[in-house]
Amino acid sequence: MRSAPWRGVVIAITSLALLLVGCTGSPPPATPSSRATSPGSPVTPGASSAPGVPSGTIAPLGTKWDWSKFDIGAFYLKTMAPGPTFFELEWCTLEPQPGQLDWKSIDTIVTKARQVDAQLMLKIRTGTCWATVSHDAQFARGAKKKTESSMPQDLSQYSAFVTALVKRYAGQGVHVYAIENEIDSPSFWNGSTSDYEKLLGAAVSAIRAADPSAKVADAGISSTAYGAGIAKRLLDAGQESLAVAAWNSYYARRIGTRGAQLPAVTTSDDLTRAMALPQNARNLEYLALAQHLAETNLVDIRQVHFYESAAAAPLFVDYLRATTPASLPLQAWEVGQFLLDGSLSTPQRSDEMVK
Repeated sequence: MRSAPWRGVVIAITSLALLLVGCTGSPPPATPSSRATSPGSPVTPGASSAPGVPSGTIAPLGTKWDWSKFDIGAFYLKTMAPGPTFFELEWCTLEPQPGQLDWKSIDTIVTKARQVDAQLMLKIRTGTCWATVSHDAQFARGAKKKTESSMPQDLSQYSAFVTALVKRYAGQGVHVYAIENEIDSPSFWNGSTSDYEKLLGAAVSAIRAADPSAKVADAGISSTAYGAGIAKRLLDAGQESLAVAAWNSYYARRIGTRGAQLPAVTTSDDLTRAMALPQNARNLEYLALAQHLAETNLVDIRQVHFYESAAAAPLFVDYLRATTPASLPLQAWEVGQFLLDGSLSTPQRSDEMVK
């Protein structure tokens, strides 16, 4: 998917062959535009661009693939070059015991990315192990059993790891890093917002010292979090009916999929109660953190993820416009579709992905 020219936003990554299949249910209500009704003056599109891309231009389309199937898709991936991709790594996996760093797995990824002329970006996570405050993981994700991240016991040890990582791969063309992933989810991050800000500060200092040309992105907030942020801005502006409609439209494919967490709402009171539920309250807290990081220049890139329907995209874009400085590039590292069944045909899915 090519990026739209608004505010210099670039689409850096889109899912390749990872479309979650599902049912759309009944058509979502008409999507209200928060731009005209929410607080803040309109933002004029800027000319900022992605790191390494000349000002005023659009970053190339990126791809994300299953690295275990790299050999099968390498020929096709090379036709997509040059473009970015990313890989998520864990400190705890690379250094399972103090002082026992093993870079083999990342060396392999860097080599494979270069084989298809992809611009590799690395997402750095701590995981949970001997090096972190918490030693006992509560979650294990995927075949590799990746754990939620915890704060390091010693930030100087963490900084040393990040420094070694950046120095090793800067000479191989890696110059963009993200710190953690979807920290609004307890399955990815078990610290607080203030913990994350400390971790980010240590990582940014280490990365910039090791590679002055490097750029740092935030963790990226999950797609599901934004609906609460969109609705809250409209409620705060006194636009109660629009806030209710926005919630139902943004979550049209999610309502009922997470128990009571994402209910349909009919009144502003319903909406207020829904936003007070623990995960939704956490989502709002971390969205506020992402806005703070963007506004205080603590990061070079705001990373965004989006898996909702095309009808919800205008709400998402308006929210990003209103909560991100015009000078800060946004990169969509994850763009895909959440569907519960095969109710959309292949052409319909393709058309929606383009939108």
